[in-house]
Amino acid sequence: MTVRPDEDLRCSIIIATLNRRELLLATLASIPWEHLKTVRGEVIVIDDGSTDGSAEAVREQFPQAVLHANTANEGLSQAHNRAGRMARGSLLINIDSDVEVSVAWLDAMLAADDGRTIIAGRVMDFITGREQGGPRRSTFLGKSLRTTPERANVAIGCNLAIPKAVFEALGGFDEDLPCYFEDRDICIRARDAGYAVRYVPDASLRHKGSETRVGDAVRQQERNSTWAMLKRYRGKPLHLLAFTLGNGLWLAIRLALWGAKGRFADCRRLLTGWWQAYARFVAGRGAW
Repeated sequence: MTVRPDEDLRCSIIIATLNRRELLLATLASIPWEHLKTVRGEVIVIDDGSTDGSAEAVREQFPQAVLHANTANEGLSQAHNRAGRMARGSLLINIDSDVEVSVAWLDAMLAADDGRTIIAGRVMDFITGREQGGPRRSTFLGKSLRTTPERANVAIGCNLAIPKAVFEALGGFDEDLPCYFEDRDICIRARDAGYAVRYVPDASLRHKGSETRVGDAVRQQERNSTWAMLKRYRGKPLHLLAFTLGNGLWLAIRLALWGAKGRFADCRRLLTGWWQAYARFVAGRGAW
């Protein structure tokens, strides 16, 4: 890990990565390094056990970045929490290693920061230029629906800024959710604690990944979202009953729709994720 002087900064741009060497280098190349100096910021890269030479490439091509290389994969939430503890910036700006950013994006993030509000930036598809997901508002099920910018209350993890004071008050990302739904979860917990979430369309970046869950991501997303909401309603029987009925209905609707489209493998993944969440909830805390 690079040793840095003990100095508080305005922001810390945090990138957690795993085996995305070329995408990561493109992301780092897009960062406005000179402007970052002017606004007093830093970049922290957490290499989460890559085997493709990502850490070595960062050391060689971007020595100005603060790099920590894990010897084994810990998980996205753990990586972001590690970076949050390392960060000197008062605003933690979390981005993925498959995005490209700009001066305007950084300035919009900083202009929106009030020290108490989570900032949800805008995510644009790198190829088509279309908005991915758009402003979202979560329901009591934890699922989110498209809404107006003014009513948005959750963020997408590839473009999410959290004041460090809020991050510390919440205990960071929930490490029970190593990847998928950890971004929605921290926004929900922040609102429960009296903080706000604000959608800032001017804080726009370009994302090379897809917004659609495929493969095992379907299972993990369903498992994590269901588990997170079960934890939220633990000890609240009426809330828990309403969530279980509503989530069960939504599960049945998706199974019917996906089955009609021939997405039988995804139906199995969806059911597996739902079952794993409830099994863990009933049994208590344990390994996935």
